[in-house]
Amino acid sequence: MSTVKPNPTQPISVKQAVQSATKFLKEVLGEDLPGLRLEEVEMTEDEQSWMITLSFFRGAGEGLGNAAFSSPFQDREYKQVEVAADTGVARAMRIRAV
Repeated sequence: MSTVKPNPTQPISVKQAVQSATKFLKEVLGEDLPGLRLEEVEMTEDEQSWMITLSFFRGAGEGLGNAAFSSPFQDREYKQVEVAADTGVARAMRIRAV
């Protein structure tokens, strides 16, 4: 995984954290992520990590044809990626229930 070279006295920016989380998710899942979008961004209380929630459609094209008949949440998969605020390294990926 790539690291971002931040100023050692300040955490990486939210933009850098999102870029790191997105790259990590694509590398770990090893597949195209149709409809990939940013859902949530949060810094932990201790300011040690960024919690980045990303979502995408399950499988290529799934959910696109029946969007009018389904919940906006049911065809998307949500993942939360924890990114170290000091280095930009992704530490963990979790399923994010909606």
